[in-house]
Amino acid sequence: MIMLKSYQYGLKGEELVCEYLKPKGYKILSIRFKTAYGEIDIIACHEDIIIFTEVKARTKLKHYEVLSNKQIKRISQAANYYLAENGINDKNVRFDFILLEGNKVVSHIENAWEYTE
Repeated sequence: MIMLKSYQYGLKGEELVCEYLKPKGYKILSIRFKTAYGEIDIIACHEDIIIFTEVKARTKLKHYEVLSNKQIKRISQAANYYLAENGINDKNVRFDFILLEGNKVVSHIENAWEYTE
């Protein structure tokens, strides 16, 4: 039961982040893009940049959220898959990290890590 609640809260968090990004001029390309490497929470385009976004939704922050090197590698590999699958090789790429507490974006880190092919 708790696992389902956490999953549903995560889905709601991704919806909230999309609503946060759209007024800023982001075009949402995909939500929960799944590959054999893993999942990318949100893929968007803004000012000719493809942005792969990791979302962490928490009901209450107890500590600073960070991504492990394993998570970063997984998301980067999934991003490479997305780019190859869609024949995209002429766009700039960026990785963002967005942290939610409750129903509010508390941190949006652009270029949270470097793109590696």
